Amino acid sequence: VDRLQDVAEALKLKLKTKDGEYAPFREDMISQFAPTDDGFVSCEDDIEQIVSLFRSSERQKIIDFIIGSRIRDSGAELGTSTQLGKQIPRRVPLHSHARLEALYTCWVTFWYQCNWTDRNGKSLQVGRTKSDEKLITNCASKEDGANENTDLASPEHIPRFLYRLFVGCFYQPLDSIEEYYGEKIAFYFAWLQHSCFHLLYLSVVGLIVFICQLTSGNWDHPVRPWFSILVMIWSFVVMVTWRRRSNFLAYQWGTLDYEEEEVARPEFKGTEYRICPITNTWIPYYPPWKRWLKM
Repeated sequence: VDRLQDVAEALKLKLKTKDGEYAPFREDMISQFAPTDDGFVSCEDDIEQIVSLFRSSERQKIIDFIIGSRIRDSGAELGTSTQLGKQIPRRVPLHSHARLEALYTCWVTFWYQCNWTDRNGKSLQVGRTKSDEKLITNCASKEDGANENTDLASPEHIPRFLYRLFVGCFYQPLDSIEEYYGEKIAFYFAWLQHSCFHLLYLSVVGLIVFICQLTSGNWDHPVRPWFSILVMIWSFVVMVTWRRRSNFLAYQWGTLDYEEEEVARPEFKGTEYRICPITNTWIPYYPPWKRWLKM
């Protein structure tokens, strides 16, 4: 745990504070960061949940940096370009089976009745309380244009199978995906959800145009230019609504106006350490004249 905290501070990893904001991690301010319940290892292990500051995606990011860092920087120096690292045939991160099982059940088998108890299938996260679920669901419904007054399904009133199958396929537990896999993977599935939701409207209009072409027997039907104009307007609406949707998710995940911190490549070997005039931190330095001699 201490090793993870040391590297997280060196990487300036942004964590969620107890106030709900995101700030670079510092060990001397550890009490101000909100702990998570994502610290357990496996559902087969007879171990209680471990409270941790780092989520699964953050731990994997830290461990990957340690593996690729140089030995003199307290790393393993097992990057893909090193002599010993080239002998490693495969690099696979260990999964938290208990967390992955809950995510799989709610994400892949979304039509099951158990996934609609005390929730309406549109929630962003697995395992929220009923009050938190309603708050997050209403925010997500506003962004997706759904009805914000949709009530959560109680055990006595669960929607029918066709409703769960049709509605559930357009919504995914994005918050849980982000916590486990990271923001990049979550934004990928968020874009798929957003584009599929808007393609539904366009497909209805396209079907009507296709029926008009079949009934008239003329593929150059007069309605085709109007359909082309509609597609242009539709593409503009999709991009504008996605900008709003992505900003909402970025704010919720603490990545709004996020710029990835540049760190030294594990392969880079400087001759000495100097203080960077921009960040005021010690960085490896390589003289320019030596670089010019290698060109």
